Amino acid sequence: MIRNPFAQISRLLTNVSTVQSTTKLVSDAKDIRITVNKTDGEEVMADSGAPVDRGAWDNKLEFLLSCLSFAVGLGNIWRFPYLCYRNGGGVFLIPYVAMLLTTGLPLFFFELCLGQFGQEGPLTIWKICPLFTGLGLSMVMVAFFIGLYYNVIIAWAFFYLFSSFTASLPWASCDHWWNTEACRRFDSKNCTLHDGLMAMNGSCYYRDEVTPEQWRHLNATFMQSKLPADEYFHNFMLDISEGFHEEDGHHLQWHLSLCLILAWVVVFLGLFRGVSGMGKAVYFTALFPYCVLLILFARAVTLDGYSNGIAFYLTPKWEKLLEVKVFAAMYHVHVWADAAMQIFFSLGPCWGGLITLASYNKFNNNCLRDALTITVANCLTSFFAGFVIFGIVGFMAHEMGVPVEAVAAQAARGCSLSTITTRFPFEVGGSLSTITARFPFKVGGSLSTITARFIATTLVSCPVLAGAGLAFIAYPEAVARLPISPLWAILFFVMLLTLGLGSQFTIVQTVITSVVDVFELREHYMKVCVGMCVVGCSLGLSMCTKHGMYILQLLDDYSGTYSALMIGAIELTVVCWVYGIDNFMEDIKKMLGDYPTLKYYWKATWCFLTPLSVVLILVFTFVDYSPSSYGHYAYPTWANVLGWSISFTCIAAIPIRAVILVSTKSGPRITALCRPTAGWGPPDGHKDGRELPPIDSRTPLALEDEEYEMEPESSSQRATRNWSAQADEDDEEEEEEEEDGLHMKLGSRK
Repeated sequence: MIRNPFAQISRLLTNVSTVQSTTKLVSDAKDIRITVNKTDGEEVMADSGAPVDRGAWDNKLEFLLSCLSFAVGLGNIWRFPYLCYRNGGGVFLIPYVAMLLTTGLPLFFFELCLGQFGQEGPLTIWKICPLFTGLGLSMVMVAFFIGLYYNVIIAWAFFYLFSSFTASLPWASCDHWWNTEACRRFDSKNCTLHDGLMAMNGSCYYRDEVTPEQWRHLNATFMQSKLPADEYFHNFMLDISEGFHEEDGHHLQWHLSLCLILAWVVVFLGLFRGVSGMGKAVYFTALFPYCVLLILFARAVTLDGYSNGIAFYLTPKWEKLLEVKVFAAMYHVHVWADAAMQIFFSLGPCWGGLITLASYNKFNNNCLRDALTITVANCLTSFFAGFVIFGIVGFMAHEMGVPVEAVAAQAARGCSLSTITTRFPFEVGGSLSTITARFPFKVGGSLSTITARFIATTLVSCPVLAGAGLAFIAYPEAVARLPISPLWAILFFVMLLTLGLGSQFTIVQTVITSVVDVFELREHYMKVCVGMCVVGCSLGLSMCTKHGMYILQLLDDYSGTYSALMIGAIELTVVCWVYGIDNFMEDIKKMLGDYPTLKYYWKATWCFLTPLSVVLILVFTFVDYSPSSYGHYAYPTWANVLGWSISFTCIAAIPIRAVILVSTKSGPRITALCRPTAGWGPPDGHKDGRELPPIDSRTPLALEDEEYEMEPESSSQRATRNWSAQADEDDEEEEEEEEDGLHMKLGSRK
């Protein structure tokens, strides 16, 4: 018997009307949260429009460039070359690569997996183990403090960039009102070539012309000198005070304040559209620095003395590899500690940035390949930057007529050579009166006994500035010696800007994402972004005063070092030992489709090697701890107490949050809080046993705040539904009649 064709048509019309109603329902309620189930009284919410509302990368390249821009920052340019000089040249690459494999790469891949699987920012990702939700708050606080002073450094780069648009760079000479009598620009090549001595007043003395009377008037005060780039940085741009004790040190420097406001405006413009806008900005911030590095490298290889600088950079000093220093009755290998610290802080784990970036990935993205690509690119960038920097150092040594070692020491210490050694090269700290048995003769304690047959010089002590001093003193001084120096200065500082902004985008985005995720402010993302930039700029103005450099140094010393290391050790312990390394591996398998390559390598590093390395780095930092100082100024006790308070505040969130959770929960509290909640994992159909059921128009939706009311049926919809119901009844009757007839036929045959 033929079925009723009208029944099929009526059901089709009913389904169409149902789909229309459902479409209308979803389109009118973009932010509706559907309650899937409840576990331990906690609602597990799944955002019906999560991938759209929260934001996502437009393509894979944007994520890669964002991670690369975050990892490759100012430290790759100003710190890695200094560490190579300090730790034996090319031999430093051995511990550097070793620490990459045991610390940097495992932590980087670990946080990418965590963020990509959880699909949330650092504040809300710790549903994996609710007892340690304070970890997320600690990460965000570290990112916030770092973002405050990092943008001030970007403001400095803006100021130097604007100052470079001149025919003659303002830090190229000592003829300006901010220069002092100590300002000297050393051009000793012609003097030393003729076996002469360059005095601090710029005069060239030959050995036969130097009398005992002249030697008698040489003292440490007379020997002090500063490069013009040094005085431009400290006396003009910073207008730095003598210390916190100066009463007028709180006055704002208007030029720095304007540059800081500009820096925060640029950050806002890069982030106000969310990760979509940030993904477009990183095309420039990630790629342009490489263009500038290539241009500077091409220029450096044409300079006289370039090969000497590269030879100094690459020549290994094997004795450094096993150099052990004694400090506070403990032994530590200095070279290996420097390599571990550089890897750790270069890649930027434990600040929440990597978790934030990965949380906007597609669930099945191959984050292992991304981690390998970015970490290797980061290391190669640092290595290549060394060729550019030491090539220019070799050129400076050639121009000044001194060994490369002397200029490298000058660059590493962030100030000028106090004198030039000619016949008997050696280094003496303090003053000339300390020269004793290091000569091939006995001085006897009196400078007047030094005859004209010998030329004795010393290096006056000066602050070690392996960071800001290199970027804003040593490098600008080198650029000022190049032909067409303004052009190279513009390129160099634009490169610094893009490197800094690339990292700053991720740091600020981490804070914004955390606030938006916790307080469900996705519709108000723009307002949160504005608020973050305004607060950051307001607090950052304190570093645009005469005391500003001291405040910045204090934040740099305490905000991101001890707390970040502790966070790294704790997060690895929580995931690998509380949540379980096997469970985490299953999560990764669910994302990648299989266990990651070298599965047991990852398990060994995450469970043992990496936590041990992080703890050792933390021990080294405590062993080598010294109160904060800048140059010859030692910070007062209250300043160091304030610094430790900042570090403690960042870490204190972890135990405080744990105590609050334990005290407010009943039953087996510790056990329950160490288990992942039902909300752990991606908010879509990738959860095991937690797939969202298909939307049925006949079933009311349980919403987070209120129940969404269906629109009343129209008369045509009601008639169609009644017609469909009647047709279904007719079909059922026909099927029953067919079955009865079939049974009767079978019975008659039997």
